[in-house]
Amino acid sequence: IDDQNHQTYGGVIVFRDVTENRELEKQLTYQASHDELTGLVNRREFEIRLSQAILNAKVEHSHYSLLYLDLDQFKVINDMGGHNAGDELLKQLSKSVKNILRESDTLARLGGD
Repeated sequence: IDDQNHQTYGGVIVFRDVTENRELEKQLTYQASHDELTGLVNRREFEIRLSQAILNAKVEHSHYSLLYLDLDQFKVINDMGGHNAGDELLKQLSKSVKNILRESDTLARLGGD
């Protein structure tokens, strides 16, 4: 703030709490990269991580493994027990497999099953 002689004699400082905005950003980022039901990495995030692993393997001459699991006839579970039963199976299976993986490993849900 200047006076009539253009001498500075004060100032204004404005603070704004952005905590809520940052939390919403984190939540949106998480939702964009994770499956809502299981909390696992989704297809989009998996493809990003896979591309990075392939690049690392080429540049650093490192090795990676990929295991693809297909729940054969998963539709039967949904048809016989309902979608709640199928959802519960997916959540329990995800939790069980995640518990045996290393922190550095990626477990993803790529599709509906």
